[in-house]
Order: sequence, then structure tokens, then C-alpha cells
Amino acid sequence: MLLRAVTDVNLFRAFQGAPTTKGCGLVTMDSHGEAMAAIGALDSRYVWEGMETPMVVKWMDTALQRRRREQHLANLRMAMASGNDLGFSESAVTGG
Repeated sequence: MLLRAVTDVNLFRAFQGAPTTKGCGLVTMDSHGEAMAAIGALDSRYVWEGMETPMVVKWMDTALQRRRREQHLANLRMAMASGNDLGFSESAVTGG
């Protein structure tokens, strides 16, 4: 049973004392196998009330992955703010 394998839960809040979570958090499991089973059982299989897309359950990003994602998003924001063409053609976006 998955609940017995959970050793820690940390739900992120928008700010200290906020009544609701940001919709994300970390769960620590007893073992790698139990974590794999939880990912397989839950990823993209449950839609929370009030949400439109299924819950994503995955391994936590490494610090390097986070930095790369943050840098990529910062680059996109800068390009959009400066009005630069991001290099996407209509056919690349639509597949046509």
C-alpha cells in the first residue's frame, strides 16, 4: 500500500500561513521501488477538483535541471519583451 511507504510530505504554500497550497509539493518514500510504484500509479491519472489537467507525479528536478529551466524561461521572456521572433514558423507550431 502506497500510504505506508510515505515518510514525509511537504506541500508548498504561496506564503507563510496561506490557507491553501500552490498545488505542488514533495513526497518522500521509504524506497526507490515504492517511489516508482507511486509515480506509475498516480502520474497523469488523477484530476483534482477545480483543475482541468491531470496531476503530474515525477522525480524531483536536480538543481542543474532547475537552473536550466529557469534560464530557458528567462531567455523566452526577454525575447518576447524585446519583440524578437522566437524562430517558430506556423508549420512548426501546427505541424502543417
